[in-house]
Amino acid sequence: MAPNTRSSSTGTRTTITTMTAWPRKARRTSPGGELRELINDLNVDEAAELIALAWVGRGDYDASEWADAVTAARERANKRTAKYLLGMPLLADLLEEGLEAIGA
Repeated sequence: MAPNTRSSSTGTRTTITTMTAWPRKARRTSPGGELRELINDLNVDEAAELIALAWVGRGDYDASEWADAVTAARERANKRTAKYLLGMPLLADLLEEGLEAIGA
C-alpha cells in the first residue's frame, strides 16, 4: 500500500505511512522475519524434520528415536510451525544440539 501524503499549512508535503502498510514491512525487517518466511515455505516433511530436530536437541527424544520424533512432529503439523519454533527459547542451540545428536 502506498503511503498517504498530506499538505501542511506551510505548503510542504509530509508523507505518512498508514498503519495497514506497517505490519507487512515489519515482517520483512523484524528479527526472525526472514527465518519465519523460510519456515513457512517448508513442505510438511521438511517442517516435521525441523521440529523433530529441535525436540531431539531439547532432549524430548533421543537420536535413536528419530523416526518417532518425525512421526509425532508430522502429526502436530499446522500452519503455525514458524510461531511454534520461533517461540522456543534458544532455538538455534536446540537445532545445533539436535544436529550433533543425530550425527549431521
